[in-house]
Amino acid sequence: MNWCLLFLAGILEVVWVIALKMSDNFSKLLPASIFVITIIGSFVLLNFAIRTLPIGLAYAVWTGMGGCRSCNCWYNLVQRALHVLAHIFLVNDYHWFDWYKICIA
Repeated sequence: MNWCLLFLAGILEVVWVIALKMSDNFSKLLPASIFVITIIGSFVLLNFAIRTLPIGLAYAVWTGMGGCRSCNCWYNLVQRALHVLAHIFLVNDYHWFDWYKICIA
């Protein structure tokens, strides 16, 4: 259950990061409102997840999910191609989490 909460917190992190960019320094009301609601939701879900998960693991997964997926979603949203180095670093971030899951299983 706590892994599901952590996953949802990561999804909300992606939403609030993109909403923050789209709010244009909080000059647009709808993206700014989405930002405020989703950042609060993301932290609340993270808080519930860390009740039983180790804080270091939960924070690493949460920030990793948010960072990688935010980058991918943003570039897909604006229809730009990522630089080759960006692909290498993003793939590396995804695979470190996979290796960690394999090691603790």
